[in-house]
Amino acid sequence: MKKLITILSAVIITTSVFAQAPQKMSYQAVVRNSSNALVTSKSVGMRISILQGTATGTEVYVEIYNPNPTTNANGLVTIEIGGGIPVTGTFSAINWSKGPYFIKTETDPLGGNVYTIAGTSQLLSVPYAMFAANIFSTQISAIQPPGCTNLAAVTTTYQKIGDLGSFSKLSDGSFIELNFQTNLYTETFTGATGIVYELRIDGTATVIGNATFLLRTAGISAAASITGIFSGLSSGSHTVSLWAKSANGSATNAYWDIGCFNSVGTNNLYVKEYK
Repeated sequence: MKKLITILSAVIITTSVFAQAPQKMSYQAVVRNSSNALVTSKSVGMRISILQGTATGTEVYVEIYNPNPTTNANGLVTIEIGGGIPVTGTFSAINWSKGPYFIKTETDPLGGNVYTIAGTSQLLSVPYAMFAANIFSTQISAIQPPGCTNLAAVTTTYQKIGDLGSFSKLSDGSFIELNFQTNLYTETFTGATGIVYELRIDGTATVIGNATFLLRTAGISAAASITGIFSGLSSGSHTVSLWAKSANGSATNAYWDIGCFNSVGTNNLYVKEYK
C-alpha cells in the first residue's frame, strides 16, 4: 500500500472521557485524494490503529467503522476513536502512561476497505483525561477501629498501642493517605512534656513528613485528627496501627477513645489510595 502521508492532514481536536465505557476520543482529518483534491461530502472507509512505542510499533488497538464516516463540504471527517468496531484490543484498556503512542489512519476515499491513503503521527497530547484515569485513580476505604485500647507504660521509644484495621491496596506504585479521627488520652505524665501519637502501616512510619499528633496535657481527652502520606507499599493487604512515645520522661496509659464509644464519629480511619 502506497503511503501518502502528506495527503492526510489530521488533528485531535478534543478528548472526551465518559463515565460509562467505552471511552472515546474525538478526531478530525482532512481527506484528499491522490491528486491532492479534497474529498468532499463522501462516505470514506477508515481504519484507525493506536501504535505503542514507535510509528511502526505494536498495534494495541485497531478499529473500523460501519456505517462509514462522511466528509463535509470542506473534506473534513470527524470520528470518535473508541466508538467504532474493534478489530484488535479494547480502547478503554489502553494504559496511556505506557507511551509514547502513535495514531495510524488508513483511508479508502471510495468508501471501501482498500486503504490507499495512510498517515501516522505521534499523539503528542496524549488524551490527558484518559491518562489521568490511569495515573490518578483513587479509592477511599472507611474503617471504624474499636476503642478502649491503651499502652500502659509509655517511654521515649515508640511502642504500639494497637491495630486500627486493615485495607487492600490496588497498585504497587500508588500513594496511601491516612486520616484517623478519634479522642486521645494519657492518664499521667512523669517528667514528660507530651505524648506523641503516630500512625504506621505494617509497623513502619512514613518517610514523607510525619503522621503524628502531640498531646500536651495528661488526664484530659482531646479530639484529634492524624494525617499522613505513605509511599513504597506493594499491592495487597496492609495493617494500620497507632504508636506512642513520650517527649522526655515517661507516662502511663496512653489511649485512643478512652470512653469506649466505638461509634461512627468517634473513631474513624480513612484510607485513600491514589497515584
